[in-house]
Amino acid sequence: MRPDPNAERYALGTRRGAPLILGEPLLWNGVPVLAEAVELAGGAVGEFTLRLPPGAELAEAIDEARLWEVADRLAQEFSSPCGVISDGRTVGYPDLRRPAAACLRLQRLHLGVLLPPAWVPHLRSGSTPYWELPLSRLVVVLE
Repeated sequence: MRPDPNAERYALGTRRGAPLILGEPLLWNGVPVLAEAVELAGGAVGEFTLRLPPGAELAEAIDEARLWEVADRLAQEFSSPCGVISDGRTVGYPDLRRPAAACLRLQRLHLGVLLPPAWVPHLRSGSTPYWELPLSRLVVVLE
């Protein structure tokens, strides 16, 4: 990935401290993607999103194994306890102290979830891991 020279990065905030939202347009094998970071006031919790083009467009340029490798590295880098595959909805900030409720909510709202293997039993019956992410030790479960 490299910066997209034809797109502008953006930042929103209060002009004090880190931006609340920071967006970086990138090119990945010629495909435009957007890395976006959101930080709650106080900086204790945040959300990182890698916005990708539709699957058919992405599949022409990026091998699936490479996609999950990048997701794994990002999850590891940010020490992510969980994540989602989404069509644009944000993850929000689920109560991770209650994994059973958090897992079901995330699964209900999104196309897939990334979570620790120990949380898989909290998902709907029949849910099975699709891909294992070795660095972050999360598994991908798709709907």
